[in-house]
Parts: sequence; C-alpha cells; structure tokens
Amino acid sequence: MIAEFVLRLGGAFYAAAAFAGLARIGMDMMLDEAIAALKPGTDKPALRATRLRALMLLGVLLSTGAAGLLALVKAEPAFPAFVFCCALNAVNLLMIAPRFVDPFDPPGTGARTRSFLALGILCAFAVLAGAMRNSGALQPVAEVHPMLLALAATGGLGLLWRAARMWRLGRGGESGLGGSSATKTGFSAAPIAGEFPETGEEAQFALFRNVRLVLAPETWDNVLHTAADFAALPDDTPVEELDDDDKFALSLWRDRVRAALDPDDPSRTRFIDDDSRRMVEAEGQALFERLRQKLGDRITYEAAPRPARAKIEAPRLIVKARSRYWPIYDPREPDRAIAPAWLALSIQLENDFNDWSLDYDDAAIAAETSNPVEAPDWTASEREKFERRGRELARRLTQELAAKGRADTLIEYAAAD
Repeated sequence: MIAEFVLRLGGAFYAAAAFAGLARIGMDMMLDEAIAALKPGTDKPALRATRLRALMLLGVLLSTGAAGLLALVKAEPAFPAFVFCCALNAVNLLMIAPRFVDPFDPPGTGARTRSFLALGILCAFAVLAGAMRNSGALQPVAEVHPMLLALAATGGLGLLWRAARMWRLGRGGESGLGGSSATKTGFSAAPIAGEFPETGEEAQFALFRNVRLVLAPETWDNVLHTAADFAALPDDTPVEELDDDDKFALSLWRDRVRAALDPDDPSRTRFIDDDSRRMVEAEGQALFERLRQKLGDRITYEAAPRPARAKIEAPRLIVKARSRYWPIYDPREPDRAIAPAWLALSIQLENDFNDWSLDYDDAAIAAETSNPVEAPDWTASEREKFERRGRELARRLTQELAAKGRADTLIEYAAAD
C-alpha cells in the first residue's frame, strides 16, 4: 500500500511538473527568439545551443509526464516509461549538454547538481515501478479501469497539445515576442528602414556581392552597413568573404560599443568618457583592418556613431503591459506591438522598458494555470508599484522623443489588464 501510494503520488507530481515545465519552456524560447530578433548580431552558436537545450527539455518533460500518468493509473508501461526517461536524461546530461550546449550557453550555478539529483530521484521511481511490476502490483493496460485509462489518455493528449502550443509560441508562430518576421502578431507591420528580403543563403550572397560597405558603431543593428543608404546588413551578415569568426568579431564589437556609450543619451552618440571612446575607436580600427584584408576597398570605416534612427514613427503611442507582447503599440493597430528598440531610445530607457515588460510576462506566466486570461496574480500594492513604473516609463518616453524633435508624438499610458 505504501509503495502504491508513493508511486501514484510521484506520478501525479511528474504529470503536473510536465505541464508547468512546458509553459516555462515556451516562455524561455520566446525570450531567446525575441533577443535574437531584437539584436540581429546575436551569437548564433549560443542561440542554437539554447534551442537544442529547449528541444531536449521538451522531450524529457513529455516522456516524464507520460510516465507520471501511467504511474498514476498503475499501468505496467509505467516501468519502461520511467526507464526511458532516465536514459533520455542521462544522455542529455552526460553527452549532449556538455558537448553541444554548455560551452555556448553555460548553465546557472548549481544547475547541473540539481539536474543530477533530479535524475537520481527519477531512477528511484523507475526502480520502484520495476519492483511493483515484478510483484504484480501494476496492471496491463487492458485491465486498467476505463475511467482511469480515459483520464491518462486525456492527460497525454493535453501534454502533446501543450507541448505543440509552447513550441509554436517559442518559435514565434503565435502572437508574442518570438520570431524574426516583422509581420507576426506582436510586431508592428509598418515598414522598417533597411529591411532586406528573406531569401536563401546563395541568393543573399548574390544580393551583397560587390556591394560597398561601411563599418560603423551601432548598438542594435549589424555594425556593417551598405554605403549607399547606410542600411544595416541582415543579422547573419551574408557576405561570402566573411567567416563565422569575422561575424562573431562584428557582434562583439557592437556589444563593446553599446557598453561604452552613455546609457542616458537618446542619440546614442555620446561616450561615457574619452577612454571609452578611444577604446571603441581602436578596436574598430583593428576590426576594419581585419575585414579589409578580405574585402579590400569595398569597405570603409567610420569611427564616430551616427545618431540612432527610429525604425518606426507614429502620431500616437500607447504604453501598456500585455502578456507576450512588447509594451508599446500604435492604437491604429492595437494587435501589433512595437519593440522599444525600434523607437531609437536611449540604451537605459530601452532596457527599463524591456525589464518592465518581462516582469509582467513572468508574473502572467506564473498565474496562467489559475487565470485563463494570463493576468498576474498581484496584490493591490504590487500592482500599484508596477503601474507606477509604467507611468514613469511613459513620462521618460515623452521626454526622449521631444529631445529628438518628435514632441508631436502623443504618449498615453494604459493600465495593464
């Protein structure tokens, strides 16, 4: 009786944990894809590593949830299901993660220790299920009560539906932050300056073959631009003469530029101090010399940053926190959100907007299981504190746009749902 109680309790835990874990995967993937879309130079190996980690975790959660449901109804397949879960976890922890994920996306402090502890507990349940099967305490599927079997089948279908929805959400297939296409729900459909068509690799190589380029400090787009109209190249830098090391160097220099600029300067042209400016210029010159060896006189170098250019303009903007959406939108298109970076704000204001929006998403996801509209389960004081931050961000947005000569843009604040 005790063994049966423990197995069923563990089964219920693993089934519930799988549902919760799938929601977390969707959120994490969504944020990773959003960062990749927001920062076109995002390190590709790191992004591939996070996607592989998410894929492996998806398999682990699905198998663990299925094992939990089978254990909950005391079905014989619970034993092989737990064994499969243990094997999949072991392969992930001992082979895939150390070789293909951790070098590019290191786990947090103590994460691997917790993972091995979880694997040990899972193995203990596998042993318990095996012992119960050998003693005849587990039933063949055909002998499980129809109501319990229907419950397990419904739970299994729910897991599959949840996994498909979270994966699609994380890869940008539904409204939200993820995805690289500017026409997806959650992104503005207005034209973006410097946007290039999405084509195959060879077609993009041909598109930029023999095009004259400019290397210039940039904090959001690629630091390589076309000389004709100063349009930033696509995120994968489709210049066939450049290899992955060159592209990583470009991404690294852009991040160094971002760290060296005054975070409160709306134009993004003022450095923190002269030492920071000299560092960026020297590193940029060295990078230029490196690229010129491959591109010759096709490339030139600008040491001074150009003023940040807005990717989108509108006569009226609403600031409002919405789950899985950027926190700014044009009321003429309320279902299409605007990323703060597209407004060419100061680095600090952009970061504060993103933090505020992600705080809402984290709270909304945590409340999702108990609230069908995915609104945060806050106390009155917590909500007031959050709304106060939002009103302050709207005020700062008004000030920055006015400082950039766009005082005619009306900024309004709307309370979150």
